Amino acid sequence: MSERSASPADGTNAPDAPEALIRAAAHSIAGRLAGEKGPVSALRSVVHMVDNDEADLAVDDLARVIASYRIRLLRTEHAWIVAAAARLGAPDPLTGTEADRFVDDRDARSPGTRTREE
Repeated sequence: MSERSASPADGTNAPDAPEALIRAAAHSIAGRLAGEKGPVSALRSVVHMVDNDEADLAVDDLARVIASYRIRLLRTEHAWIVAAAARLGAPDPLTGTEADRFVDDRDARSPGTRTREE
């Protein structure tokens, strides 16, 4: 996935910038789904949207990818997506797509963490 670094002048390198939050969520999810071509490719497209200054579209697309592939979200990933939407002045995209039902409270380091609904 793309590792574009934003310039300090545009403010997107701040860890709580919507672009950084969306990118972090997409990378985290893709890392857990390594080897699953469909969702990883879709997540790569989300990162490309961010890279092309389309964070508002990217956050909505990320929610649709999660719902479409029924991807389990870690609580942290969920928080990043909700925070990014809030900073963009958008409603929670996970609720609109009902992707919020895929939030998994287990920790990413735990061996029992599922990445997809089975």
